[in-house]
Amino acid sequence: RGRGGVSVPLPEHIEWERWRVASSPRFNASLHEIETTWSIDDLKDANAILDAIEEAEAIAADGSGR
Repeated sequence: RGRGGVSVPLPEHIEWERWRVASSPRFNASLHEIETTWSIDDLKDANAILDAIEEAEAIAADGSGR
């Protein structure tokens, strides 16, 4: 799911949680590094951080201040 609730279909073999972090400019980690040195908890935390940032950006763009 992207901003604004838009869904983008991905091939089933894509591990979105890893690719999301690896492709984010907010993290400086390669896919190889994530796959070989990160724990599952690290990956979950990184995705939670990205969720929180995206939510804050959506609220700021909406101007509602929620």
